[in-house]
This record gives sequence, structure tokens and C-alpha cells, in this order.
Amino acid sequence: MPKTACIASLFALITHSAASPDLNIDKSYLDPSRGYVAPRQGPSSNWKGDKKPLKITNKCPDTLWPALLTQHGDGPDSGGFELESGKSKTLWIGSTWQGRVWGRTNCTVDGESARCRTGDCFGQLECSFAGEVPATLAEFTLAGGISNAQTFYDISLVDGYNLPMAINYIPAANTTFIPPNLTNAACIATPGYLAAGALSGEDYSNSTYPIPWE
Repeated sequence: MPKTACIASLFALITHSAASPDLNIDKSYLDPSRGYVAPRQGPSSNWKGDKKPLKITNKCPDTLWPALLTQHGDGPDSGGFELESGKSKTLWIGSTWQGRVWGRTNCTVDGESARCRTGDCFGQLECSFAGEVPATLAEFTLAGGISNAQTFYDISLVDGYNLPMAINYIPAANTTFIPPNLTNAACIATPGYLAAGALSGEDYSNSTYPIPWE
């Protein structure tokens, strides 16, 4: 699969909220068990409160199964879904949302069950927990930082790498213009520089199970 042409893009319209939410997050989400207590899902597209769009686009040649996990605030009304090549799906998040997005690959779906080669959510299509490694992550924190008026986002390989990913920032009217080359994050692995797949058949990314195939 030519990964240079395979990018899971995230488009986020991010504004600075005037709200001052309680961002004292329960640090139990860092426990090695990697389990999260799923918060209330929402908002939906017809929700009348303060919401921001999060658009996920599959630019890979194969079907992906995006997954989302809310760590704080009001997350989208879906924790995971199927997304065919070339298709997009727009979700809505609350103005104080903190969470992550990743792509699952090679999934076998049966109703609400989904067993995936990478990024699996304990066999569930709708994720309520962090996905299994390896999984390239897009991480977002809205209404954080100084006076809860800053937005942070990044692409993280803390859980390993399974897909190229990019974040396209779409500024809102109340933000200062910044050139796109300074705001659009991307991580695309270079063929030939990835470790070979683990001979055991397991796909974890540590000294025993190296980074997955290109």
C-alpha cells in the first residue's frame, strides 16, 4: 500500500471558548490497563449548544474504521464507524472537548462487533476504551492552557504507528490568521525506514514487537 497517498485527514474548526471548565481530569486514565470510563456522548448535529465540527476523511485506498475517545467534555455522538476510501464524515464536539482520534485497519465487522488488526477497541465498533497498539493518534484539547482560552492538538506515536495521518486546522472568525504550513500537522512514514513486522504475528511496537509494516 503506497502510504504517501494514504492520509487520514482531520479537519477541525477550532475557536477559543469563553467558558472556564473544570479541567482537573482524573489521572486514572493513564493507568496501564488503558481503560476509560466513557463520558456522555454528544453533541449530535442538531444540538443547539456550543459545538465544533470535526471532519474525518479517509484518503487511503482501503476502508478504515475511525475510532474516537473522549477524555473530557462532550464528545461526538459516535465512538467509531466504517469509512470507505475517499469518504468523509463530520462529527460534532463540545467547546471544551479533550480526546483522541485514530484509525483501525483490517476490521471484521458483525453488527456492533469489530475485530481489527490495528487499533482494536476490545472487539467493539463503538469505542469506550483506548485502542490497542499500534495506532497513530490525533490528540485534541479545546479550551485549555492559560485562562482556558488555548487550543492544543498534535499527532502522537506514543502508541506506535499504523497509518499516516494529518490534521488540517480551519481557523474560525475569532482567531488570528496563521499560515497553513505552521498549523497543519502530518506524520507519514518513509518506506524502508520502518522495522519489519514481528515474526510472532503480533503487532505491538516495542523491542519485542517492532513497528508494523509499511
